Amino acid sequence: MMLTKIFRVQTKYLASMMICFWMITHLSYSQNQSTTYLDENTRYGQLTNGFQYYIKNIPNSDAKISTSLIVKAGDNNQTKEQYEMAHFLEHMPFQRTKNFESIISNTELLNLLEMGLNGVTGAKHTEYSFNFPSHNKLASDTSLLFFKDIASGEIRFNKKDIDGERGAFYEEHLFRGAGKTYNLLKIASTFSNTYKGLKKPSEYRDYIYNFKIINLKDFYKEWYRPDLMALTVVGHIKNLDQLENQIQTRFNGLIKNKSKIHLTDIKQDYFDRAPQFMLINNSINQTHQLETYTSFHFYIRDTQEKYENSIIKDELLENMMYDLINKSLHKSLLAYHISYNFNIQPSIDIPYTHLIKVKTEEKDSKQSIQKAFSILNRIFESGFTKDEFENSKEKYINRLKKKDSTNTFYWLHKFKRHFVEDIDFNDLSLKVNTSFLKELTLEEFNTFVRRNLQKQPEDIAVINPSKDKFPFSEAQIRRWVQESPTDSINISSKNQDLRIADQIKQEDLLPQPEYQYEDLNDFGTEKIILKNGIKLIIKAYQPEKGRYQDDIMLHGFSPNGVSSFSEENFHSVIFASDIVRHSGIGKLDKFDLKKQLKETSIPYGFIPYISAHESGIKGNFKLKDLKLALQLVYLYMSAPRYDKSAYLDWKKEEKKKFLKKTDTNPKSDFYYHINKLTENRLFKPQGTYRYLGVDETDLDIAYKAYSKLMQNTQDFTFIITGNFKKDNILPLVNKYLSAIPNNKKAMHKGNVDANTYLKGKPLEIVYTPKQAIQNVHLFYKYTRETGSALSLKDEVILKIIEKLVHNRLRELRFKDKRAIYLSAARKQINRTNKTNSINLILSCSQEDLSKIKNDLKKITHHLKTQKINESLFKSIVNSHVIPKYSQKKRNQNKSTQAALYEHYRYHIPIVEQKQVDKIIKSINTDDILEMCQLYFKDENLVKFFAKNDYSEI
Repeated sequence: MMLTKIFRVQTKYLASMMICFWMITHLSYSQNQSTTYLDENTRYGQLTNGFQYYIKNIPNSDAKISTSLIVKAGDNNQTKEQYEMAHFLEHMPFQRTKNFESIISNTELLNLLEMGLNGVTGAKHTEYSFNFPSHNKLASDTSLLFFKDIASGEIRFNKKDIDGERGAFYEEHLFRGAGKTYNLLKIASTFSNTYKGLKKPSEYRDYIYNFKIINLKDFYKEWYRPDLMALTVVGHIKNLDQLENQIQTRFNGLIKNKSKIHLTDIKQDYFDRAPQFMLINNSINQTHQLETYTSFHFYIRDTQEKYENSIIKDELLENMMYDLINKSLHKSLLAYHISYNFNIQPSIDIPYTHLIKVKTEEKDSKQSIQKAFSILNRIFESGFTKDEFENSKEKYINRLKKKDSTNTFYWLHKFKRHFVEDIDFNDLSLKVNTSFLKELTLEEFNTFVRRNLQKQPEDIAVINPSKDKFPFSEAQIRRWVQESPTDSINISSKNQDLRIADQIKQEDLLPQPEYQYEDLNDFGTEKIILKNGIKLIIKAYQPEKGRYQDDIMLHGFSPNGVSSFSEENFHSVIFASDIVRHSGIGKLDKFDLKKQLKETSIPYGFIPYISAHESGIKGNFKLKDLKLALQLVYLYMSAPRYDKSAYLDWKKEEKKKFLKKTDTNPKSDFYYHINKLTENRLFKPQGTYRYLGVDETDLDIAYKAYSKLMQNTQDFTFIITGNFKKDNILPLVNKYLSAIPNNKKAMHKGNVDANTYLKGKPLEIVYTPKQAIQNVHLFYKYTRETGSALSLKDEVILKIIEKLVHNRLRELRFKDKRAIYLSAARKQINRTNKTNSINLILSCSQEDLSKIKNDLKKITHHLKTQKINESLFKSIVNSHVIPKYSQKKRNQNKSTQAALYEHYRYHIPIVEQKQVDKIIKSINTDDILEMCQLYFKDENLVKFFAKNDYSEI
């Protein structure tokens, strides 16, 4: 009986499962195997059949355990007939094995076991992983049973499962931007013995829908063998001996494969080839006339012996080299109206190469290529300076020091590299590599760099975006490289002596401006009114552990936005903050700012923004940079830099960004269309609409609107949260924020948009993308107009429904075999319009559209007519609601900021934790049914479809 069925009748089988678990973990194991005790908490072993295992106990590591089954086989192990079989095979265990059916969509099972699972395929390996709490022994046993099925040849190749997964696999291909990656894979497959059997975009769909199942089985049979597999278990492990015994008992029964492994030496095959050149004419189907850019890929083969015969030391030196070279290359890009871009990196698709990429307008090809190689020539001849080297060395030593050896992912990565790449444990030692860097000299490093840059690139690929014949030959391009001069060092800047603090007139700053202290409320926030009317909310506290635990978070906002201006100026106003960020502040352009901020905790500065009914500025920083942060806020709000040249460059860069996103623009257009119709007609344009809107902007109107919004200080509220003492920061905060000019003119508050489609439903709206797509995008939107703020209880109920629908959508792929890769359900709370929505979002094949429309109708009908299973309800509450609304989560810095923002922006009450817990406890399945009945009505529904034509849907 499959485990999925076992858990449907828990009372009958759980006891026997636990007895089996006890027997497995307590039986002695006497057969020969080797075990290495790396330390008292770390073990590495190999069974007689070749199967390897790694165990690492990290006491109290959030009481979690991560397990992985790693197979030392991936894309590079495929034959021409087996193209994509490594990846497709990775999907199959989640469909069916001896003991599991559709495990990834079995929400009840996964919630009961508190497990998350995943699979990933790489060039050299395939990995399956489980994560679960350490107290859940049944989850541990389940993961081992699942891995045992995979390792012992018990993946089931059911034709219905395979055929059902073909469509989902193709949808994943589309989701990952297949059209953009093909050229890179084509280069790799031509230059090296990788990606054998690569299919053209026009051939790919037919291949996936029709490949022979025998090719999938053959790959599984050949490569999924004990001597090419390893198990890793990392986390809070209470009994290492017991776990090791369980692993040995489970996996020693795997039959040893005595056949010889046939490996192609990809590296030597590549190095033995003569220099290569290829030209790809990549005509892009464009609706709009765009400037297009030619990409040059120069490959230098890394034929050097590894430094001290250590892969890791070689990687450290290479990363330092790439980092310093890119800094040198990028210095020439720190100006407006640069027509080229370049960088150096290790090639992902062609191993053992240094890849130099140059992207430029065709007319500037020679100039751009020679600029890049002239910089490389200078580095080869002169090396890096002592300061450059020491700064880089310190950076990488600090990176090693910051690596947390108590972190689960640190050990998973370490074990994976040891197994897949045969890297010695000693070479992976933080201590060894830190000592190596500390002892590294400038002379040794520059010698290493020269050794890697001494050759001309052997292989060159050109991606030509035009239909026209490419005007340059291989010989010309190689001659440009060879004739590149040596670049002279030029670090001068017209603004090199200007500093951020210099942009502020000291006479504008009062030493101790007056302010009005209002109150200290029950939630530990203090409200202060500054001289210019700014309302300051301060929450000084110790945040819970999280990404922003050690940061100070600052968010200033006002209820004035695009709606306060004439609609004819919409694009100028909505993009005004983007123009300012591109232009800079005071006399400093964005490049000057970048130089000054790169070594601070605010490397990207602050983010001013303007939306339909709001404008503001936000950012986070360390306490040591408080003064700098406040200077930036002051300057962004009071002294935006007006620069027509920067504005024209912004327009050009926006067009470049649009061209880069050709695969995602249709979906962006679709979502913008939906939001504009149902949420806010002044929604910020995305995709093609953004590209077109950029040309509708006017620099003068944009700057006037920006200044009017940002200097209307009496409408601004600033929230500052983090671990600091209020009395220590208030003098500086008051000094700079009080100095922001106040225009003292009341602004027109634009009308809140009424939802056009709240009545007369259900509606079906078909959107035809401006760029052809190969599938159909669906967006079902159930919207209710509440007329008042959503209560916390209703918000939690919507969260539960969101998860319920999300789970049902996932089942469409794994149980109903629909051609869907990713699907989602999302609750959407519009505080401004006082409307709330439940959105069902997915992409599918045209062939499955009618089936999926019927599926969605069944899902919502079931939810509004039948109460959900009590155990499923409890598992969702325990797994997704309680953690989200826990004291620990709510007390994180980001969550505190969000709660205070909603309170002071929309008057949403801040609820004490006891009351939150009480509300969650009060919710039952009747509440879920009632809410589903309120939302899932036809009159609340708008169905949006994005497809290539208006044919019947």
